[in-house]
Amino acid sequence: MVLGHEAARIRAAVDLGRAEVAVADGWKEGQAASLREGVRTAGDADAVVVLLGDQPRLAPDAIDRVLAARGDALAVRARYDGVPGHPVVLAHPLFSDILRLRGDMGARDLLAHHRVAEVDMGPIDAPQVDVDTPEQLEEMRR
Repeated sequence: MVLGHEAARIRAAVDLGRAEVAVADGWKEGQAASLREGVRTAGDADAVVVLLGDQPRLAPDAIDRVLAARGDALAVRARYDGVPGHPVVLAHPLFSDILRLRGDMGARDLLAHHRVAEVDMGPIDAPQVDVDTPEQLEEMRR
């Protein structure tokens, strides 16, 4: 799990279970900093699964489904009504390219140059709803 802004506060307030926590000190740069830190922490892992912390309704089944679709693809991406989303699986051969990413972008542009397996997750629903404020979280809970 990669944390950035308010990492110490989150660690103190949230039970992260057995998660290994890495901190993206350059979080102000944007998504690429977190992705790079996650890949660095993964080291020689076969692959990483990328999820967004602001999508709390993503079901564990979604992770299982993208992992099951891996085959020999360098990446697997969930799609909701044809729209790319998360989770995304990124295989080790992509790690060096990921470490060069900069700015407030994930791996989307990088994946445009590689074979990506896609898993149809069905209609866009709660799993892809971003929750960025306390008010949005409260609304989602209702």
